[in-house]
Amino acid sequence: MHTDRFKKLTIHLVLAIGSILMLYPLIFSLMGSITNTEDYLRSTWIPIPSTVFLKNYQAMFSAEMLPILAKWMGVTTIRIVWFTFLPIIVAILCGYVFSRLMFRGRETAFLVILSSMLVPQIVFQVPLFVLMARWQLAGGNALMGQGGTGFVGQLPSLLLPGIVNAYFVFLMRQVFFGIPDDYEEAARLDGANTFQVLRYVYIPMLRSAIIVMVILNFVGIWNDYVWPLMVVGPN
Repeated sequence: MHTDRFKKLTIHLVLAIGSILMLYPLIFSLMGSITNTEDYLRSTWIPIPSTVFLKNYQAMFSAEMLPILAKWMGVTTIRIVWFTFLPIIVAILCGYVFSRLMFRGRETAFLVILSSMLVPQIVFQVPLFVLMARWQLAGGNALMGQGGTGFVGQLPSLLLPGIVNAYFVFLMRQVFFGIPDDYEEAARLDGANTFQVLRYVYIPMLRSAIIVMVILNFVGIWNDYVWPLMVVGPN
């Protein structure tokens, strides 16, 4: 009895410490936003303002900044909606293909996709930028991708990279392997085609994995900074 109580106390203590560690950056940012420069430089763990400093918020919500903020939020919203649906649909289809269909080279193709996870994402930034800049017949480019700026500075450069997510493909493949083939066989006997099997049999079973992918995509796009700064700049 005492052992169970000690385990629960330990678990709650670890969770409380973890929650504080996760909240610390948010509290630091909030306090720093209402602290002037002098108080901020004197602070140690958390900025403590001697007087509430609201000029940062006044500048952010000024008449000059509101249109810029609206543009930033609009582009971010478009990216979140885009990457919430398309990469997940691609991952579901690829997971089905790599787990249920038998064809020559299936495992090799999957290993090629999986191997991209071994390379840091920052390595792809420059080749992706060149690809966007040399996109044929876009941004004044000729058929050979020369003479213009391609998709640099345009919305497609924020939407095209990342449609295929190697981790999501791997996740969907493993989830499909965990579902017995009997469900699909029963649906096939009832006359269901591949689309109906995916829509009415598999997708309800994949709900938990889909929610995980939506959350990961939302957080990833919301925190994305380097790539948008490279291809569209700060404006």
